[in-house]
Amino acid sequence: MKTSKNFEQLKPMVNKMMQENGGWETLKGMLESDNDPSRPIGMFLGQLVMQLSQILMEEGSDIPVSVMLEEGGLVTWILDQLEIHFDLPSEFSDEIFLDVVDIIQA
Repeated sequence: MKTSKNFEQLKPMVNKMMQENGGWETLKGMLESDNDPSRPIGMFLGQLVMQLSQILMEEGSDIPVSVMLEEGGLVTWILDQLEIHFDLPSEFSDEIFLDVVDIIQA
């Protein structure tokens, strides 16, 4: 899936956060240890979006927070990475994406 122009600006920050804070390893662990990892992964990504939103506000960024949820945004990109690296079906990502939206709207 093609990422949005705004997300391309955020991508290095997100990738750094995921690597330095063990996000990729956390997601891998969830996939390997849980019978139904979609809910915990959705919660993890929802928290990540909220954390990044806070950072963007504090930095006075002109990048809209909605870029994280739009097609080709943060959540889609991370889910695409999981599909590729763990050979997951796209239906898995669709379910997680809906969980993330529910968490953010709560």
